[in-house]
Amino acid sequence: MGLRTVIVEMWPVLDSIVPSEAKGAVKADISGAQTPDGNKIPGFGRQDIQLHNVENFVSPVLNLSLQKLPSPTIFTHVGQNITYNYTVTNDASTSEGVIGGPINITDNQTTNSLPYTISDVGLPIGTNVTGSLNYTITQQDFDAGYVTNLANATGISNNALVHSNDTIAKITAFAQNPALNITKSQSEQNYGV
Repeated sequence: MGLRTVIVEMWPVLDSIVPSEAKGAVKADISGAQTPDGNKIPGFGRQDIQLHNVENFVSPVLNLSLQKLPSPTIFTHVGQNITYNYTVTNDASTSEGVIGGPINITDNQTTNSLPYTISDVGLPIGTNVTGSLNYTITQQDFDAGYVTNLANATGISNNALVHSNDTIAKITAFAQNPALNITKSQSEQNYGV
């Protein structure tokens, strides 16, 4: 009789009940093991499953954070340029938490909600990348008295997007000086009867 290799996929079950800092072994009853076509595999019963490498199975917690600062924070006229400075940081929790590039910023004002590539390369844990985008104050912004924008960042890990937090920045108009003054006066008029 030749040597057989049996692969048992138990981690999805264990992951939900075994803390990541666990050591030792877990007892598991795999007497009902069967092949994909439904045939029972003999010779299994209660087994000890060693957990000394449990950290190899724990998915890294990926965390991409975004900070956005407008400059200036108060605007005074239509056509004024506002610079938004972005810092994207990889705050992942494990050494496998490298977030690949491109690192993109999406902002409803400066990029019209289209991705802007702030970096073509990825971010190792604890590193960041910075960049700036500009926005020009419109008459509509000035009439409203403020501009609010929403931004987030994305990167890639295991062919899936990793999203940052959403950040909101609000800048306000300083003083709205009307360019047109209207003065109304009334004079008494006599109309003949």
